Amino acid sequence: MRFHFLCFLIPLVGSHIMMKSPPSRRSMYSSYYVSNGLVDYNLRSPLNSAPFTFPCKGFPKGPSTQNVIGQVVVTLEGTAIHGGGHCQFGVSFDDRTFVVLETIVRNCLLTGMSYPIDIPSSIGTGPVTLFWTWINAIGNREYYMECADIYVSGSGSGTVSGLELLVVNLPGYPTIGEFGSPGMYDGSDKLSSRKSITVTQSNVLDQISTPTVLVPISTLVPIATPTVLVPISTPTVLAHTTIPVRRTHATRTQAISTLPDNTTMSEKCGDAMQFRCNALGGFDTCVYGKWVSRDCAPGTRCEILGLLVICNRISN
Repeated sequence: MRFHFLCFLIPLVGSHIMMKSPPSRRSMYSSYYVSNGLVDYNLRSPLNSAPFTFPCKGFPKGPSTQNVIGQVVVTLEGTAIHGGGHCQFGVSFDDRTFVVLETIVRNCLLTGMSYPIDIPSSIGTGPVTLFWTWINAIGNREYYMECADIYVSGSGSGTVSGLELLVVNLPGYPTIGEFGSPGMYDGSDKLSSRKSITVTQSNVLDQISTPTVLVPISTLVPIATPTVLVPISTPTVLAHTTIPVRRTHATRTQAISTLPDNTTMSEKCGDAMQFRCNALGGFDTCVYGKWVSRDCAPGTRCEILGLLVICNRISN
């Protein structure tokens, strides 16, 4: 864990900042999100600007977009650096507990846009969330965060240690005022007072088999019970999976029912962020006002997992 201190003042121009590499969830730089029509072109916006919520702008986990061994270089893009500020980089197993591995104090974005982040070998091997946050020095009091899905290869058993994530300038969290000029209070004491934490992958919540596809859904249908029921096109009876319903991102994603057998792709839809399971075991995406059918990968089927639609492995 390294800390860097330096103070500069640079004018504000152009757009905000986004993570270019590894590409974050819903990024235009991700071939997966581009090919599936899931790009969000407003990723440079801060959290708490509708519809983006904490954490990870409200986006769920997706497929890994980069393989990492030992170190990953996070490259940012944009021109409105708002006088720099504080950046935190790190990882999470479950998108709930965020472990900070690298902190840039005050001069983030002022000396460059690429930051090498050492990934400890103790993290083991498997999919991990890589995150970036930014507390801007000048301008509206905002908090920026993006998450990318990576696949790490390590020799450990799935443990990572670092500092807890500092969250500010959001409802319910502390506020750090502007600190563009030297000598102004910049909240660095809050960074220094973060607790050291250790997270073990086997102890985090919501451990399920790695999904092939994980997408949000946006049409509300009340869920009477937490039992996941997925219809299929054959009379084979599949065992139901009982999973606790998550409400973490209720403001961003909401549950829907599966697509009826008699629904056609000509049926209109109104929300580009809308997804649902269909009767063939795949899922449908709302594209330009119409449903487009997509298949799950072989050996998987579409299921409603709490507040998410997921192509999950078929249990034997």
